[in-house]
Amino acid sequence: MRESGCESLLDDVSLFCDSHGILIPKLDEPYFLGKSKRKCLDVCYSHHLCVEIFCAVIDVQLQELNDRFDVVSSDLILGMGSLNPINSFSNFDKDRIMTLAKCYPNELDDENLRDLSYQLDTFIIHMRDESYSFKAMVNWAELPNDLIAHIAKRVKAIEDFIAFRAVCTSWQIAATTDNFDVLWPQLPLLMLGAKDDDYREFYSLSKKKVSRMFLPEARGSECLPSEGWLCTVEIVGAVLSANPSLTSDYALMVQHAGTGSCLAFWRPGDLDWTHIDVVNHAGVAALIHHKGQFYSMSYCGEVRAYEVAGPNITKPIVKTRLIVEMDEHKFNVPTVHYYLVELSGALLLVSRFASSHYNDPNCAFHSFKFEIFELDVVKGELKEKIKTLGESSIFLGRNWASCIDSCKFIGVKPNHIYFTDDWLDEYYSDAEGGAGRDMGAYNLEDGNIESFYPGQSTSLICAPFWVMPSLKI
Repeated sequence: MRESGCESLLDDVSLFCDSHGILIPKLDEPYFLGKSKRKCLDVCYSHHLCVEIFCAVIDVQLQELNDRFDVVSSDLILGMGSLNPINSFSNFDKDRIMTLAKCYPNELDDENLRDLSYQLDTFIIHMRDESYSFKAMVNWAELPNDLIAHIAKRVKAIEDFIAFRAVCTSWQIAATTDNFDVLWPQLPLLMLGAKDDDYREFYSLSKKKVSRMFLPEARGSECLPSEGWLCTVEIVGAVLSANPSLTSDYALMVQHAGTGSCLAFWRPGDLDWTHIDVVNHAGVAALIHHKGQFYSMSYCGEVRAYEVAGPNITKPIVKTRLIVEMDEHKFNVPTVHYYLVELSGALLLVSRFASSHYNDPNCAFHSFKFEIFELDVVKGELKEKIKTLGESSIFLGRNWASCIDSCKFIGVKPNHIYFTDDWLDEYYSDAEGGAGRDMGAYNLEDGNIESFYPGQSTSLICAPFWVMPSLKI
């Protein structure tokens, strides 16, 4: 564009000026600054317009693009631009398209990339054929609907699918939600600390950028994530058995404030909450839905299972059983948090250890170690400590813990625990800006902790936490 774009722009400007009777200076004449003929800058109008203005503006735009987009995003944009059908695919660039393809290692292995290289050579020959229908295409909006739908089915990340549908009206019409695989694993997004407005911000580990979403329902509220949904009622914890967007056969279990009998559940169609008659004197440390049942762990080391009646049974019934009873003194520690998480069908217990520095003006807790045990729900015991997660990674924080296969996502390191601030609100009553300081990625192999978010996000309303994106059908 720097080399040839100015000439075509000047042609367009000249046509506009001629049609409106605007005087056009001769481009080979000397350029004078302002109206004074004495302030000659020893350059012609052509140099001033093409170099000092046109190229300078392009440089500013390039700098802004570099500031807004990382390398991966730039490769995506350049790769898509190389497939622009305008002027018989004049922007076609095989190398850029191959770079774009390498951004999807789970979709295209080395053999697929070799095949794609040959296919692109054939593709451009056919596309530039005089008899081919793409010859008359003007822009991407004119792509056939069945082709757009086929491309949409290859998009796996929800945030990419939303961006795909936002390209133009024809793409939105063709790329329906039926074309998206809602069961495909998703990468959790970091929901940043709440501000006093109607928007919430989400940080993507893979794209290294923040997106803004209009969520007036969450304004001024602490949110609890579960199954891609946000719960804004004033409770301590909440867990869904399934995503309500995908099925009506689900149950919601909540933990309300206070000790003793503090668990209740609700199913679609129930007129009221059903309180579970189980006493947890020390309070509930973790909740999860695992293999058709809810599980809770109390701070006194008791793990219980709750089987909630399905939708075919009108009466809200719950069967409760004690799974394992562990040493109360080991688990009732104020500087340790506990999480229940599922990995490859097994139920894991994650312990998070923290310390408080008295010289810290914010009295903040800082996590320094994590331990993982498999919980045998049949024998009612903890197995030996797990020393490695292999290619998996755990995400945990407020009200939520989940495990993903790091091989399927860019920007996620295997054998790491990505954690967000999850300490009780009273510890932050005097903290400037609120909670949100204790975040990082813990390497289970060497115990090192590194930052995954560039900056700090704190809030007195709702601290940052992980949320699994979901698509409403």
